Amino acid sequence: MIWLVCVAAACTVWFAMASAYVDAREIEGQCFSSAPPGAIVTEDARAFASDRTAIPAGRLCTYDAQDGGTVETQTGWPTTIMAFVGTGIAGLMLVAWPILGRRMTAVQHVLTGSALLATGLGWVSIAVFASNG
Repeated sequence: MIWLVCVAAACTVWFAMASAYVDAREIEGQCFSSAPPGAIVTEDARAFASDRTAIPAGRLCTYDAQDGGTVETQTGWPTTIMAFVGTGIAGLMLVAWPILGRRMTAVQHVLTGSALLATGLGWVSIAVFASNG
């Protein structure tokens, strides 16, 4: 059972990675739909700056403000919070593994370790993806 919880936790992190990838491909859609009040929004995507971010896994959109400055908005918070919760659950399972693992088969140990590794690699992938864009 512990391995199944770890697989679910890993899926939350990889879902955040997939969400960040989708955000990166739909620059105009994500930034237009999340424009804050006071931002000058045009149909020209060059009218604002957009950067990938790791925490939260999404986009930081910077717009010119109507009063002369700039305003920013960030996408990706819901999926990143879900990934934090999944990572916390994976951490709890890592602590409980020696206690609950006494009754596990060898295959269940491998599945648990693989899912915990996938959780960590998910966060590494999010960080690398954000730094490359």
